[in-house]
Amino acid sequence: MSQKIPNLTDFVTFRGGRRYGKPKTVIAIYDIPRYRLFELIKEKSFRSVLVKRPGAKRGLRLIDLDSLETFLEKFATGGGENPSTQ
Repeated sequence: MSQKIPNLTDFVTFRGGRRYGKPKTVIAIYDIPRYRLFELIKEKSFRSVLVKRPGAKRGLRLIDLDSLETFLEKFATGGGENPSTQ
């Protein structure tokens, strides 16, 4: 049996000209470890939202891919401190 490899852009949501992705998609596209991704979310290094009903314990985390790429671009151009050394 051959397993179809999904196109990761199928898991990116476009809303109002902005691109959003779930953490699993971001991990696959950018090769960021899960623990580090959630550390960066906690540090508010880029924009993300948690969509959930009032009183719910769980929800849907969406990451603004445009703000994540802006955050990553700082390190590609040497304009930021390496996030792994913080």
